[in-house]
Amino acid sequence: MTVSVSDVRDIASTEFAALDDDEVQTHIDTAEDLYTGVYSERLGRRSQVRVNPDRFVTYVAAHLAELAQGGETQSENQGAGSVSYNTVTGQPLQSLSETRYGRVARSMIQQQQNIGATRSY
Repeated sequence: MTVSVSDVRDIASTEFAALDDDEVQTHIDTAEDLYTGVYSERLGRRSQVRVNPDRFVTYVAAHLAELAQGGETQSENQGAGSVSYNTVTGQPLQSLSETRYGRVARSMIQQQQNIGATRSY
């Protein structure tokens, strides 16, 4: 795969400025592992990515980067400068719905129906 740190930063504008390149690269590596281990076409799984794998990895890496910074902003107050975040209490990889980038990545996953046969005597 050919996802770079700049690819992740490009879809998020300045959101990930607090993360250094090594941290973003760690999220890219994790997203690539997720794709290879769970959603790759090489595996006979029910769920597969239906777009370019690099695009999927980019959005999952952005999702993980946003979670690393506290999650998606839920509300902001300008007067006192208060911000609250949508925090994740479970496994970040299982909660793609927790950030806008994760929701985009989730929309790229195609659920496939499997046929099973049971033999009884």
